[in-house]
Amino acid sequence: MKKLICTALTTIALAAPFAAFAQDKEKVASEELEKKALAERKEGEDAPKDGWEVTGKLGFSGSFTNARNFVGAEEGTTIQLGIMLGIDTMFRDGQHGWENQLKLQHAQTKTPNLESFVKSADQLDLKSTYTYRFMNPDWMGVFGRFKLGTQILNSYSVRAEPATYITPDVPAGSAVGAQEKIRLTGPFEPLILRESAGAFAKPIEEEKLKLKTSLGLAAQHVIVRDGRVIANVDESGAVDVVTLEDMEGANDLGVELTLNAEGLIVKEVLSWNLTVDLFQPLFPSDDERSIPDRLNLDLIAGLSLKLAKWLSLDYVLTIRRIPVVVDEFQIQNQLLLTAGFDII
Repeated sequence: MKKLICTALTTIALAAPFAAFAQDKEKVASEELEKKALAERKEGEDAPKDGWEVTGKLGFSGSFTNARNFVGAEEGTTIQLGIMLGIDTMFRDGQHGWENQLKLQHAQTKTPNLESFVKSADQLDLKSTYTYRFMNPDWMGVFGRFKLGTQILNSYSVRAEPATYITPDVPAGSAVGAQEKIRLTGPFEPLILRESAGAFAKPIEEEKLKLKTSLGLAAQHVIVRDGRVIANVDESGAVDVVTLEDMEGANDLGVELTLNAEGLIVKEVLSWNLTVDLFQPLFPSDDERSIPDRLNLDLIAGLSLKLAKWLSLDYVLTIRRIPVVVDEFQIQNQLLLTAGFDII
């Protein structure tokens, strides 16, 4: 009996370490399964869900300056008021997507030299894109897109002093009094339409950096009427006004390349964005420009400093070239103190 008890105790002593090891191994396996399940749940929560997603933002910008006998500043009051509206909608259904963007920016400025407000910014952009994302790789796919770009109000030229406007119909020039408005372009002029289709890629979609590019064939239509633009102001004060290009050559077929990038420099404080849109016509038109000289460029770069949840200081650089409209680079710099609110 004593021998039997000793044998049993010896067996239990030898088996105990193996049992403990098996329990530890089972515990580790269970923890790994829980971690995997949690990661899958989190990934499912972060993954885009099917259905509609709608966002809308409304922003206001402005400045006020009044100077009296102040060295380095012009006597009087300068006021700038602006409004920005953006509405984005996204519909997802599996690998299919339909994205729509509406952006409106408008600003009016009054300086001590002018008696009335003058439009300093006016841009309306509408974009609608259908996408089909591949299963493998899931960061690539094909797209079809429609874009519209224009302005919504009349544009005028106003000068503080009397000037001579030289126009195609009056080559000798016509005298215009101070503070008198000369109409340049009307609403929705010029109107730029583009349809494109091709392939897209989103190689990087992270919080600190998002990158998207697309390449495809495109057709562009530029519609102008009797609009004009200031080409030059000489030393004598004569204002050279030219008519926007005629409809001839305003319908082009070519290649479109786009690049969209945005990122965070300091989380929730400082961010940047860059949009580059290139359209290269492939076929010569009736004008004398070569194909490379007819390259269309639309570049927008921005830097945003978050001062509060609803207040930011924004710098925006816009470089645009549309030879059919104006065969020069259009450059605009803006520094805005913007109050923005989510409306949807």
